[in-house]
Amino acid sequence: MVVDGRRALAMMLQLALEAQKRWHRITAVERLGELIEGVRFIDGVAQLAA
Repeated sequence: MVVDGRRALAMMLQLALEAQKRWHRITAVERLGELIEGVRFIDGVAQLAA
C-alpha cells in the first residue's frame, strides 16, 4: 500500500489526537522519579506491587 506524505501526516495526526485523550498532566513533580521507575498510581496514590 502506497501512502503519500499528506495522507501519512493526516494518519499520524489522528493517532496523536486519539492518544492525547488518555494523557494526564503531571502535577506532583517530586514523584516523577517513582513514575519513571514504573510505580503505578491510582487516583494519585502509589500502588505497591502485589
